[in-house]
Amino acid sequence: MSGAHVEPLMRGVSRSKMPKPPRRWQTFALSIIFVGYVAATVWSWTFIDMTLTTIFGGFSDLWNLITYMLPPNFDNLPTVIEATIETVWMALIGTFVSVLLSVPLAFLAARNTTPNSVVFAIGRAIITLARAIPTLVLAAVFTLALGIGPLAGILALALHSIGMIGKLFTEAVENSEEYSREAVLSTGGGKWKTVVATIVPQVTPAFIGTALYRLDINLRESAVLGFVGAGGVGFVIQT
Repeated sequence: MSGAHVEPLMRGVSRSKMPKPPRRWQTFALSIIFVGYVAATVWSWTFIDMTLTTIFGGFSDLWNLITYMLPPNFDNLPTVIEATIETVWMALIGTFVSVLLSVPLAFLAARNTTPNSVVFAIGRAIITLARAIPTLVLAAVFTLALGIGPLAGILALALHSIGMIGKLFTEAVENSEEYSREAVLSTGGGKWKTVVATIVPQVTPAFIGTALYRLDINLRESAVLGFVGAGGVGFVIQT
């Protein structure tokens, strides 16, 4: 092919790959969002009375705290170790319970496996509600209802974790490949047997990864729940 024919062809390719300029309304909307964000940040800074003097003035108090902590006192070490183990068990049990509840909830709340629209709406509502309530609030409520101890923390972690685990499990189910499921259904397989045979093997790695990630989060959160009486190392620090 001669150069005279190649040059117009290349010009056509280059034109087709050139990005389209953003529309005016998109630029205007982004500008409004940016200005609103800056205004909200400035207002928040002023509302909480945040100043550079306050920030840098706290370093002296931080240094006093560090010097107060040194040298460490190991008199309460057995109590701290016991509370730390309790904290780990709270995270493990809370995560395990949330995973057990989130697995069936995910299949009921996924569009491609839900039995009907009512079950779909209820499942999504449970996931959203569980994610909306902070863990500390749940721990405080369960502490008032059940008393001080790790059980309140376990229930708080389990219930709040359903919000995140259930959402990610549901997305994994919805993103699974449909061709294998349709192939099994075409051979006369039942709906739920087909789900177990085709979707479950696909989503198992995602389920395991999500559960481990949530366990990491719960290990950190369980250390804080003791401040509202939900057991663990936080309760030892608070008392």
